[in-house]
Amino acid sequence: MNSAALEIEQRLLEEIDYFLEYQNTLWFYENVKIKGLLIPKPIREYSTGVVLTTELLEGQHLEPWLKTNPDQSSIDHLAQVMWDTFAYCFFEMGKMHSDPNPGNYLFTQDKCLGLIDLAASKPMNSI
Repeated sequence: MNSAALEIEQRLLEEIDYFLEYQNTLWFYENVKIKGLLIPKPIREYSTGVVLTTELLEGQHLEPWLKTNPDQSSIDHLAQVMWDTFAYCFFEMGKMHSDPNPGNYLFTQDKCLGLIDLAASKPMNSI
């Protein structure tokens, strides 16, 4: 198998490893403290290798949130929280959420950004 196919296989296996996602979610929950960022606390007693249970994080995904016509200051604020999270994790903590697609963010009524689906996370020394 070539290296690209092996990389794809490894990332797909990571994506369905809920114990790994539990560990990553717990790490981000315990270590990433940024004003305006919410990371749901994983609940160990209800999580297994095939099920991840976290605290409920209420919010909307990007498209429905944008349809509420948020003001520019809210958009700017949440974009800044998103950037601050990336920069802090990457440069300060040495770990990166490596699946930053719009479905992995929740936008809350109180102008906070929720970060979910942390299965694909990489320590920077492994890249």
